[in-house]
Amino acid sequence: MSCNLGSETFPSFLGARYQSSALTAYAGTLIFLLMPAYTGAILIGGGRFLHDALGIPYTTGLLLLAVIIAVYVISGGLRGVMYTDAFFAVVMLLGMATLLFATYRAVGGVIPGHSGLSAISNLIPAALIEQGHRGWTTMPAFGSRIWWIVVSTMVLGVGIGVLAQPQLAMRFMTIKQPRSLYQAILVDGVFIFFMTGTAFIVGPLSNLYFYQTQGKIAIQVAEGNIDRIIPIFVTQIMPNWFLYFFMLTLLSAAISTLSSLIRKVVMLQQLPVIFPGSVGDNLLAGLKFAEKPPVSAEKLCETLSLVHLRKKLNSPAEKNNALP
Repeated sequence: MSCNLGSETFPSFLGARYQSSALTAYAGTLIFLLMPAYTGAILIGGGRFLHDALGIPYTTGLLLLAVIIAVYVISGGLRGVMYTDAFFAVVMLLGMATLLFATYRAVGGVIPGHSGLSAISNLIPAALIEQGHRGWTTMPAFGSRIWWIVVSTMVLGVGIGVLAQPQLAMRFMTIKQPRSLYQAILVDGVFIFFMTGTAFIVGPLSNLYFYQTQGKIAIQVAEGNIDRIIPIFVTQIMPNWFLYFFMLTLLSAAISTLSSLIRKVVMLQQLPVIFPGSVGDNLLAGLKFAEKPPVSAEKLCETLSLVHLRKKLNSPAEKNNALP
């Protein structure tokens, strides 16, 4: 559909589909305002983990992660990002599956773990109880502040709203045929269970583990810093070698998401100008405007190859206004 509409960005796609320039502006403004905040939150999480896992200063970890992502996005391009995302997905699946099984082993199994978690609901801080928290295995009180947080973020945000994220929609726009979506359902179902399910299971169960080993719940062990709960938990239940593998898992997730977000924001206002003529004519247009001599066809082909575009120089430019 994006190819038929001649859209290169998500806001332009929505505007072309519903024939509304106002919708294009609205979607573009939302992405411009909200995506940097989302990107910042992921960067902070990655920096916190590097701080606790490797013992390096938080600022150093944050800068290191930012540099890695910048090099990755600039050098890889969209095609490179998609191939490396596939590799990162395998790493994340292995890491999260291992963490889930190790967590259940640390708390005595699936049934003992959840039963024990229900039994320590009396340890919930009074401030959380006042906001509607009724236990780690029980839904918060209906209509309470925590109930709204759980429903609006974990249920609607992560469960449903994630499907409308622009960086994921861009992935769908690169699929060549609907059959590919049906083939991916089984694999994606298993992947999502271990990615999202592990996070929702391990977080609460960390309270039981810390209570069994230290007599405190997770927030007390982390001294009030919720960003440190999972890093501390992983360092205590897993061997040292897994700590580095899990670090790679989290960095894979962070880099995969951040690269998509950064590319999405950067491409937000980019709409290519196509001049009448061939692909070669358009490539030479910049030199012509700068009053510089044209280059050879071999040089133009080399330029197309560098950006992974398989186009013929003599083909009409208007018919090549899409990703290969």
